[in-house]
Amino acid sequence: MVCPVCRSELFWQREVQLNTAGMTLLKLDWANESATGIQCARCSRLELFADHRQIRLGAPEQKP
Repeated sequence: MVCPVCRSELFWQREVQLNTAGMTLLKLDWANESATGIQCARCSRLELFADHRQIRLGAPEQKP
C-alpha cells in the first residue's frame, strides 16, 4: 500500500467505530459497526475499510 498523498509506505492501523446519530441518542454507541482505519505515518491521511480482509499491507520496499 502506498499513500496517494505523500507516497509513504508506512501506516498505522486501528479499529474505528462508525457512530450514528440515532444510536448515540439512544446511548447504544457500543452496538454500532466498526471499520479498520489505516493512517499514513507521514501525512496522517486516513482511509477506512469496512472489510479488513481487503487490506494488503507489506513491508516498505528498501530504497537503494
